[in-house]
Amino acid sequence: MSRKAPFISRKYALGDWGNAKYEDNFFFDEETKEWSNDTDKAMILLSEMLGEMFVWLSEGNMQSKGYKECVARKSIAMVWCMRPDLLQNKSLRQISKMGGVSFTPASLSKHVAFFTEKFGRFHNGTKSDEAKENYKASAKLSHKRRKQSQDKKGK
Repeated sequence: MSRKAPFISRKYALGDWGNAKYEDNFFFDEETKEWSNDTDKAMILLSEMLGEMFVWLSEGNMQSKGYKECVARKSIAMVWCMRPDLLQNKSLRQISKMGGVSFTPASLSKHVAFFTEKFGRFHNGTKSDEAKENYKASAKLSHKRRKQSQDKKGK
């Protein structure tokens, strides 16, 4: 029984990666005896996850004028989520102001949110949904208090 090599293998030419991607026995579950060691399992899982990340990175209309900028923002967001140390643990705001980047913090943040939603990877700078709701409620309360304070001063 043959199985197709994972995409990070050099067994297949570049043009073959998109054609007939998998044979039926490529996927496995924890009970599969076909995989003799944990390294094989880990490499297949790594291949699959990287493949999904590449799909996410390259999504969009390649003919669009802003496609390359979108891919660049997604790349920065992914690195920031997975390995923030590679970006000197800077905040998205700090990264956005760097000369070679020059994207808005909001545009980077949007892709961080999409990445964490898709892959479930949270960086210390990202917030869980519960934390986002708590922050939102706290911000609303703060704005309400500030408005009341300004209304009192204006009277």
